[in-house]
Amino acid sequence: MNRRGFPTPVRCCHAGAAWLGGIAALAAAEVRDDFATSPWAHGWQRLGDPALAEWNSAAGRLDLNWDSRRPDSFVVRPLARTLSIRDRFSFTFDWQLDAAGPRPESPRTNTLQLTVALVRLAQLPGGYPLRTRAGVATNLIDFSFFPRTDFGLLGSFASVSPSAYGRSSRAFSFNNLHNLADGTTHRIRCAWNPALRRLETTLDDGALAVQPTDPLADDDDFAVDAFAIIAWNEIPTPRDSLKAGGWIDDVVLELPGVEPLTVGPLRFEAADRTVRFQSSSGPHYALEASGNLRTWDRLGEATPGTGSELQLNDLRAAEFAEMFYRVVIVAGD
Repeated sequence: MNRRGFPTPVRCCHAGAAWLGGIAALAAAEVRDDFATSPWAHGWQRLGDPALAEWNSAAGRLDLNWDSRRPDSFVVRPLARTLSIRDRFSFTFDWQLDAAGPRPESPRTNTLQLTVALVRLAQLPGGYPLRTRAGVATNLIDFSFFPRTDFGLLGSFASVSPSAYGRSSRAFSFNNLHNLADGTTHRIRCAWNPALRRLETTLDDGALAVQPTDPLADDDDFAVDAFAIIAWNEIPTPRDSLKAGGWIDDVVLELPGVEPLTVGPLRFEAADRTVRFQSSSGPHYALEASGNLRTWDRLGEATPGTGSELQLNDLRAAEFAEMFYRVVIVAGD
């Protein structure tokens, strides 16, 4: 369509997905982020306290700083689709903790968990009430590490506890007494088994045994659409606190049946040169213009999708005999 709104013998071009920077689509159902470039430039977001995570450009990783005095905080990477109990998927990552335990100056001497999970974006930041105290949550596929758990007369042990929260039921895996706060790098993989309705976890390529969770109820379901690193606040807990440092790297998401991201259909409003279309939550969109269909100019910065209708405008003052427009999916500027 031309800038005056008259028909022309050309179609609006819809670009395929182009995840730039450190995120690359390795296969139809696998996405990897090695943090070679800034995560904040290609889709990652910080909710709550931004001090939870800093990109380490020299090491190519995400440095993490847990402090339970701060509000519930999340570092999230939206997925290309919403996952349910019927899907087969997994998330894998390298994790190193250099120091982890209760805050030294706190009277709360037990520890909160450090959590990496799949979450529902619409529930952030305050939609997981009492997760730290009563295990009350919905739509959460959770890997948690407790640097020290108080077992009373049995003593104190470090442990990992994967868990799955549906809409009406929950399932846990206890008694996995592994200390991950030892200054070494651990490879962690959490895989959802839809046939058995449970989360299955491996540590260090299976060298450390982790019990799978119990199954969720037969009639239950969940909806998760983002990978998240979580720092919980200590206020809901009577005895727990947390202070920890470390980093995460080489995040791999194996997702089922992820179709290439597309744009459209587009609606063009000639009066103010506006393009409207239905966007997805996660990718960024940019408007490009061309006078010859061979060379294209980017018009402004990329705009994050919202999951609802998005509009992009040509704000240039110059007049053209005709102009062609297209919307492309990028990772953000």
